[in-house]
Amino acid sequence: MSIVTKTGDKSRTCLYRGPKLFKDHLRFEICGSIDELSAFLGLSVLRVKSIADKKILDSILRDLFFISTEAATEAKYLKLLKKRVGREEVDKLEKYIGKLEKNKKIKCSCFVFGFKTSCGSYLNIARTIARRTERRIVSALKKKMIKNKYLILYINRLSDLLFLIACKYQ
Repeated sequence: MSIVTKTGDKSRTCLYRGPKLFKDHLRFEICGSIDELSAFLGLSVLRVKSIADKKILDSILRDLFFISTEAATEAKYLKLLKKRVGREEVDKLEKYIGKLEKNKKIKCSCFVFGFKTSCGSYLNIARTIARRTERRIVSALKKKMIKNKYLILYINRLSDLLFLIACKYQ
């Protein structure tokens, strides 16, 4: 089977469940941002030195897959999804944020302009993509395309966490 299907040649593509939509639809904007975010997190996993950081980033990559799947699924089909991000995943990020905030070795001001390592830079790029993803999810929530309030909480905490981990590697 070829990767070239030609089904998207007319600027439309299918949701995971649901109708064909134009490729610039907000749902696909969210999925594209998450795809980009995942790519930079994948680079970051290769660079981080801490086993704990690798584990949390791997866990985040799995969560992002589920968020993207939910974003690409119409509401009436959500019950078919095996996993959705919820309070437990948000709590996991908050716990790790708390742990990093207590680490006296991490020196971070509110804003860091430029990181001195590729790892810190990759994580900072991922943080900015998470912020863009957050804005897209807010738009989808306002339009009632997405109803899961935990998606916005998760992505918001994720950008904070990525900032803190990036500071470890500056």
